[in-house]
Amino acid sequence: MINSFDLFVFHAFNGLAGNWTFDRLANFEETNDLLKGALLLALYFFFWFREGTGQEERRLTIISVVAGAFLALVVNRALAAGLPFRVRPMYMGGIGYRAPSIAVNYNLENWSSFPSDMATYFFALAFGLVYFARRLALMMMAYTIVVIFVPRLYLGIHFASDIIAGALIGAVGVWAMRNRLTDRILGRPILAFGRSHPAAFHMLMFLIAFEMAVIFMHVRHAAHGLMAVVGHYGLAVVQLHLAALVLGLGLAAIAAIGLGLALRGQRRQAPAEQPSSSAADI
Repeated sequence: MINSFDLFVFHAFNGLAGNWTFDRLANFEETNDLLKGALLLALYFFFWFREGTGQEERRLTIISVVAGAFLALVVNRALAAGLPFRVRPMYMGGIGYRAPSIAVNYNLENWSSFPSDMATYFFALAFGLVYFARRLALMMMAYTIVVIFVPRLYLGIHFASDIIAGALIGAVGVWAMRNRLTDRILGRPILAFGRSHPAAFHMLMFLIAFEMAVIFMHVRHAAHGLMAVVGHYGLAVVQLHLAALVLGLGLAAIAAIGLGLALRGQRRQAPAEQPSSSAADI
């Protein structure tokens, strides 16, 4: 179903499609991971390694923000799978869609348009910065709307309600995971593992951050390959949400391995014994 608000916003942005400059700018923003995931992740690396008081609290917060973003994605996929399928504007006839004048390298999956998983993911990361610097968070949320969301409206990838719903899911997911229970169950064991196994911890941190920066591109490519195999053997009925399943299982496996190693490292880490002084020592 399309309401009047969605159509108004859709025509306001997509009605400009066909312009030589706007088409190329939208294509550039849609395909440039450096301006999207990499920039947001770089800010989190800054706060992770920033020295001074409160460093451990900042790191606990970052872990909870990442966990909240993953939780929001799971909720997003569950809603998309359970709600009626919504066709993307670019594939919907009779609404006055205007195609761009160039071939665009769309970064999307053949999933329901509502809610937007990209809006969920990027707004979760932008919103999470509010725990470190509120002005920066507001700037990055505005940046996310202009640089990431507007091109998707312009190209007809999403309606406005898709993006608004996705952004709300992302913000709520991050807010829900910022609590002491998350710190105790997830954050502190991970930090303990990082202190006891810094090399392994930073290796895993790099791999996870790399996939987050490129919007899980390699995980999605693996899912596409698996879908092709399934389709080859005539099991097309399970292809619709197979990519989402692989993504969820992959993230769950990473989290389970990291948590298991963290708990193991925490058990092995014995408190340092304080040397006792005596008259003989003196």
